[in-house]
Amino acid sequence: MLVLSLFGCGKSRPVENIVSFDFGYSTGNYMNASVCCTLKLENGVYTATLKRSGVAEKDADVFTVGDSFVNELTEIINRYSVGRWDGFSKSDRRVLDGNSFHLYLRTEDDRSVSAHGYMKWPKNYSSVKGEILSLFDSLCAEEQK
Repeated sequence: MLVLSLFGCGKSRPVENIVSFDFGYSTGNYMNASVCCTLKLENGVYTATLKRSGVAEKDADVFTVGDSFVNELTEIINRYSVGRWDGFSKSDRRVLDGNSFHLYLRTEDDRSVSAHGYMKWPKNYSSVKGEILSLFDSLCAEEQK
């Protein structure tokens, strides 16, 4: 019942005012084989981090971002109703060397979405993953200009 009261009867209430976001996935079983995109609001400033596959966490790219970046991320989340992913937790236990993902976000009004999976993905996962990566990659392209 709590999930229904937060997100409505089968509908996802639009996400607004993100204060933290963490999306990542595995890319293999070697050292540093993961990608992670995070966004945090601290003291009124948003910081975005992109940790690429093969890169140690300490060497991740870190950027200060503005409202336009946050608005683009929010738009992606709402376009694909990522709020409906809340509670997704599925695994294919028959696969011993597969891929996993996680997504956690929290809003200013303390709403949250938590999802994770191993060789199982929620609706529109590939599209969401691609657009989030493109958005975070654009920070690196902007920095190189």
